Amino acid sequence: MVSVPSEARLQQLLARPDNSLCFDCSGGRAQWAVVSFGIFVCEKCAEEHRKLGINVSFVRRVEEPGWNEKSLAAMSEGGNQALEEFFALYSISRNAPVSFKYRTKAAEFYSRKLKKLSAGLEDLSPRPDLLLGDTVLEDELLQDPPNPVPGAASTNGEAALAVLSSVATAIETRAEAMYEQANELTKRPMVKRAEETMMGYLFALDMKVSGWLRRKRPETR
Repeated sequence: MVSVPSEARLQQLLARPDNSLCFDCSGGRAQWAVVSFGIFVCEKCAEEHRKLGINVSFVRRVEEPGWNEKSLAAMSEGGNQALEEFFALYSISRNAPVSFKYRTKAAEFYSRKLKKLSAGLEDLSPRPDLLLGDTVLEDELLQDPPNPVPGAASTNGEAALAVLSSVATAIETRAEAMYEQANELTKRPMVKRAEETMMGYLFALDMKVSGWLRRKRPETR
């Protein structure tokens, strides 16, 4: 099978009618990707996502280099129409304020599920109750779960998987934060190349851990 470059894959997704316009304002041209929710937004709305913090919403320009397979998979699994249909289940309008809809219990569930799907992992957690999905979560509930306490899992295998899952999440979050910080601090070519190289190493490690989890998980069921 011929491998399609990341730029071409993203442009194919943007060519879909539901992705061509900003998900949040329905008017601006989609130039940014919100990887956490698999949607495309305009530059103005991307700034609103940045204000939520990287633990809630990770955004990046579609045309930027350095896209990894996991982020591309999140965009492919998601899409503007998919999130709109999911929000509709909870009577959350796509035109609702960014500061509200992406901090709800429904949004947190969707983002977590999309993250697992993009890593090739199965998520069997139940969907939020239809009457509680529009509940706004406190900041501490939107953070990644803490590292598991040693011995808390029922078996050594489950404990190892829990620890590795936490490591993979920490690596990914730190890598994304580094990318955002470096992108804001400088645009100098030399620094940019060094930053992209480091990002490549971190994302490669993240993918290796995720791949190991996919191979080992069936053995512990």
